[in-house]
Amino acid sequence: MAPLGPGAAEPEETIGRGVLAGAIGLSIAAVAVPIALATLPGMHGMLGNPRVVNLLLVLLLLAPAAVGLATGLSGLARVARSVAKAEHEAEQAVLRILIVALLFGCAAGGAALGIMDRASLSLPIAASCLTAAWLLLLSIVLWPARSIARRCCATLMDAALISGFLYAGGENAAGWYPLYLLATCYAGCRFGVAALSWSAALCLLGFAGVVATTGFWQEQPALTAGLILALIVLPVLVAAPLRERAVS
Repeated sequence: MAPLGPGAAEPEETIGRGVLAGAIGLSIAAVAVPIALATLPGMHGMLGNPRVVNLLLVLLLLAPAAVGLATGLSGLARVARSVAKAEHEAEQAVLRILIVALLFGCAAGGAALGIMDRASLSLPIAASCLTAAWLLLLSIVLWPARSIARRCCATLMDAALISGFLYAGGENAAGWYPLYLLATCYAGCRFGVAALSWSAALCLLGFAGVVATTGFWQEQPALTAGLILALIVLPVLVAAPLRERAVS
């Protein structure tokens, strides 16, 4: 192949549709959450101490900005190739931000409409975890090498977020229980049986803590027992094909 002449154009870096869709989703989340937090009536009161509110607002502005700056300096296509070394951690981090932003929106909307108690911890939990999720993505962009410790911490954060949201929201947040199963199955399919087991154990412990501290779940023992059983049985069923795939 002949070398490029001085007037020839450099090869273009292509960006996949998935990367572009993720970038658009992150942009929307980065803008929508701080705007909602700053402008919707009553948001500051639901988050408690004004200093805490201001700190969360600053972090929710700076963390996405840092991710955008790091990506902009390197170029989206180059960052996409670089974070591929993290073995799906970047994909998981993006999905985490979008889901937590959705939880924040549901908590804010529920409180504004009177569906959720304005004294509920759902909103501060979602806002705090969203900040942590942005910082986790930033760490992957800056240090994209595979990190088991980072992955374990991320899984722990996922289980804590879901459990905290279910605890704070009570019966109004009960519909988010499937996030336990989604997080566990995703971890197994992307990272293997060990990650599946770690996620399943954390989600089981998290939901057990929710049941032990929430009247709504205690009042429905049959439903609660079935959901606990699902957290045990589903990982076992998913593990079998994962082991077969690893052997083949």
